Amino acid sequence: MNEKRVGSVIVTREGKPYGIFTERDLINNILAIEADMSETVGLYTSHPLITAEIGINFHDAVSIMAEKKIKRLPLTSQGKIITIVCACDLLRAFET
Repeated sequence: MNEKRVGSVIVTREGKPYGIFTERDLINNILAIEADMSETVGLYTSHPLITAEIGINFHDAVSIMAEKKIKRLPLTSQGKIITIVCACDLLRAFET
């Protein structure tokens, strides 16, 4: 995550999206409890993975994120994750 300068990664299980590992997961679930850094991130991943279709409108995306208390919403097309929208993306879009 540091090398690629990203705040989250999608975690798969048996080749399918399982959850999302975020900076918050790293801080709260690994660093704060001094967990074994050699463990797989899957043990500390936020799951289940909440997704939406790529054509979702602004209001619906915000509603899902608020209801599920998430800051990142992976968007899918034909069942495949295409991108991730984060709360900061939505705030920037609202400002313009």
